[in-house]
Amino acid sequence: MRTPEQVSQEFLQATRDTNWSRVAALLHPAALAQFHGLFAPVLECQTPQASEARRELFGITSAVQAARMPDSVLIAALFRATAGREAGLASILHTAQLQVLGHVAEGPDTVHVVSRLSVSIDSMQIGQMEVISLARDGPTWRVLLKSDLSAIAVMLRRLCSARGT
Repeated sequence: MRTPEQVSQEFLQATRDTNWSRVAALLHPAALAQFHGLFAPVLECQTPQASEARRELFGITSAVQAARMPDSVLIAALFRATAGREAGLASILHTAQLQVLGHVAEGPDTVHVVSRLSVSIDSMQIGQMEVISLARDGPTWRVLLKSDLSAIAVMLRRLCSARGT
């Protein structure tokens, strides 16, 4: 069985390579279900604003198309679109270096891998501490969602209000 640290390294490598399908494949099934629950309102909503958000964030044009796509494909599309919109993000991601410091167990089936992440921006090294949470999935570990996706989903839900605000 791969260790949580190995899965975290693989997750970072996939992120560095902007291999969003691999990033999605490393997510825990519970994380994919959580993603679906968070983004279902905007994926299903029929307002013009939600339709535009679906096109921009997921590259899809209708709620019917969204319903037919697996969550792993949708989340990979979201990561791809987000990275594509941020000028220079892909080149910054390619410079990412991860030094795993260890993990903290939260019970037998959940761990938090603590690491130091550094990237290079305009020849300046920027570092920060990073925590990647993982849960056991059969014989391996898989990555859980970060809370910043929840914040994005909450903002997008406003597109489905009666007034579209």
